[in-house]
Amino acid sequence: MFYIEQYEDNGNSINGYLDYMKVTMKKNGNQYKLDKVWTPKDGDQYQTSLLKEFPINTWSRILLTRDRYRLELVKEGRQQYEEYILDNSKK
Repeated sequence: MFYIEQYEDNGNSINGYLDYMKVTMKKNGNQYKLDKVWTPKDGDQYQTSLLKEFPINTWSRILLTRDRYRLELVKEGRQQYEEYILDNSKK
């Protein structure tokens, strides 16, 4: 899942965009390189593309719990980001 927020100069969030994506990385020695990025199709093909791309336990959460699952993923992503920043600031 990716989440993009736009901010005003005073730091307040004015809008955002949230959607699902699938990123495939390839390991080359000790490094990872981006291989593929998948995003769902638009319009009436949106749900079908999610069903085809993700396992049943993932898309069932996406389609059945909607905003609750999305908000959980955003929260988890922010926590991982903050931990990453904190871990790397110690180096």
